[in-house]
Parts: sequence; C-alpha cells; structure tokens
Amino acid sequence: MSEEREPRNARDVVLVTVDAWRADAVADMPALRAMAEDGAYERSTAVSHSASTNGAFPPLLASQHLVQAYDPDGLVRSGTRSLPAILGEQGYATGGVVASNPFLAKWDGHFDHFWNDGMTTEMDLAGPRYSVFDRAQRLVRLKQRVNATDVATRARRWYRRQGGPRFLWVHLMDLHGPYFTGVRKARGVGLYETYRTLVDYHVRDRCTPSILATLRELYDQCVKRLDERLSTVLEFIDDEAVVVVTGDHGEEFGHGYHGHAQLYDECVMTPLFTRNLDRPVTESNVRHIDLAPTILRELGLSVPDNWEGEPVDGTSRRAILLNHSPLHERSYAGVRTDRHKFIRSYHDERWTVENRELYDLRTDPEESTSVEDPEAMTDLESTVDAFLARSDVDLDVIRERKTGLDDDVEDRLEELGYV
Repeated sequence: MSEEREPRNARDVVLVTVDAWRADAVADMPALRAMAEDGAYERSTAVSHSASTNGAFPPLLASQHLVQAYDPDGLVRSGTRSLPAILGEQGYATGGVVASNPFLAKWDGHFDHFWNDGMTTEMDLAGPRYSVFDRAQRLVRLKQRVNATDVATRARRWYRRQGGPRFLWVHLMDLHGPYFTGVRKARGVGLYETYRTLVDYHVRDRCTPSILATLRELYDQCVKRLDERLSTVLEFIDDEAVVVVTGDHGEEFGHGYHGHAQLYDECVMTPLFTRNLDRPVTESNVRHIDLAPTILRELGLSVPDNWEGEPVDGTSRRAILLNHSPLHERSYAGVRTDRHKFIRSYHDERWTVENRELYDLRTDPEESTSVEDPEAMTDLESTVDAFLARSDVDLDVIRERKTGLDDDVEDRLEELGYV
C-alpha cells in the first residue's frame, strides 16, 4: 500500500449494527453497560432515519437517505460514495459479515469480502435453503438462523487474516423477530407460552394484547441473550480501533402495532456506543447520518460533498425520517428535533396526506398524545416539504421493496415478517 493512499491516522474501523435494537434495551444488558462504566466505551443514544433496515443503512454506510442512495430497482445507486468504498480506496481491507438479512445483500459490491448467509445479488445453487423443514426445526429449537456467535466466528477469521488497516462491518439479527430465545431463555417466559405465541403470531397471523405482551417478554429475553454474546463480537478487535456499536432501528410494541414501521421513538431511537474517538460522541440523539463523516474526520480524511451528514460536534441537528410499510399500506415522512417529533403519513400512490402528528418529546416522551402547536407544526412540516422537494430525492424509492435477490429469498422475507 502506497503512503499517499494511506490516511494520516490509519487505524482499524469497526461498525457493529444490531437489528431492531430499542434504545431502552440497554437496561437489560449489564455486560454492555459495564463496558461503558469501565471507560472502554462512550455511551449515548442515536437517531435512525428510518424504521426499517432497508431505509436505515444508506445513512449509516453512505451518509445519504434511501431516496438518494437507492435506484428505482431498490439497489445501491451507481456512483454512491459509501464509507467502505472510500476506505477501500485509501488502502483499507474491507469486510462485511451479515447475519442473514436479504435487504443488506445490495451492499456486497462495496466490500472486498462480504458474507450474508449465502445471499448475494447473484444467487446460485450454493445459496441458502429456506425449506419448511429448516424453519420448523429452528422453531422447535428456538434457534436463530445465524446468531452473534456465528457472526463473531466469521468476522474474527477475516479480521485476523488481514494485514491492516481494516474496516469491518458486522450486522446482528439476534433481536429481530421471530424471537428465538433459545430453550434456556424461553423457560423464563414459559415454554408452552413461547411456542403458542410464536405459532399464533407468525403462523396464524394473530396479535391479541396477550400475544403482544408475550412477544415483548421474548424480545427482552433475546436482549439478555445478546448481552451474553456481544463480547465475542468485540473481543478480537484491535485496542486502538475506532469502534461504533448501534442499532439500525428499534422495535415497536406500544403504538397499536408490533414490528418496525412507524416513526415513533420506539422505532427510530437506538443505543450508541463508541470507542477511540478523539472527540467522544457523548451527547444524546446523535444522527446516524453523521456517524460516517465523524469516522472520516477521525482518520483525517475529507467528507464527500454530497454526503448529507456532518462530523459530530455537539450541534443539535434535525433528523429527517422516512419509511414505508407494505403491511400498513402506508408511507411515512417526518423530522425529529431534541424537542419535537413531526410525523406525516400517506395512504396511496398519489402521496395523499392521511394524517399529521406532532409530539412534544419533553412532556410526552412516549408520544401518546399529538399536541396543538401551530408554530412548531408549520416549522417542522416545512422542513419535511423542503427535503422531499429536492431534485436528488426520488420518492418512489421509499416504497421500493425489491432486494435484488432471487425468488428463493421470499421464504426468508416471510419469516422476518416483511411479506
């Protein structure tokens, strides 16, 4: 690697993302909290710009919103300047290890090495198998298809084979439904109740208040289990590496829907842990879109002009929020500040506004009652309108659910609750 291609501060960079990780889940993760309390990590919270994986990763990996970074086919737009691609140009070895998520296969071309449970944009006979038998036996064993320990093993193998500097991204699915806690953790909820709830919800398509309450218990057990495993993901990383650990989005239990679709804080607020940043990210509500620029600044590299984010400097910034839910047949757009949340929902292909909501997050952090504040409503709605009217924004991309994968992945999407 030539000296002119090496950044001034060529340390390893590791990004760990956890699917469906609620901000309040850290309360049930004593091992992770201890890392922050011991000074190994700085602890904060972050704002995701979407309530789903498909929309959450353009801000994280390319500091752009999905309506800018994706093309009409739902793939990463040609010419998108992503963090791994930029670091690759600087001589970094780049590796991604993803725990079986169809929507993340589209990023494989931005890495030297990319593993996603056999899912690629050009699947062949060596691809994954999602047979009925495979799904049934995992339900009986309450075993996830790929867990944090599996990811850590593959990530460690790749990481140790590289000469450095290295950029590693690992994505964990341990908290994503279906909530396969393992038999040991399920006993804390009750084995019969666990199996009955999972079958009722995922097979019979039922969701009563009782089922929803048990699903929340199972989610909490998955959180505790991930806390026991997360050290295996972090232990092999170089001591001097820049490390960012966050969720791609949260999980919703309290607004009349279970999953991740709407733009309430349940879905868009996530934990954030960082290590070895010269300017520690200690303020709350850091925007995901600012993390990649912060990493480049740490390495002494310039931030691309077309990136939306800026290096974190303590400034409070408005976070644009976007998502589409095929199950709800709704699209959502909004903006979050430290004080307010504005959400607008749309019902049909003509982008007809169905509902407007405004919440005062200081007096109503649960977002239970929309408030009447014409001045704040006008201000925040104009922010959303100005963004959606930009020439580089393609609104049709919000509803695009294509993965770029073969039809064989439909079973996996169904299992994850996307179809």
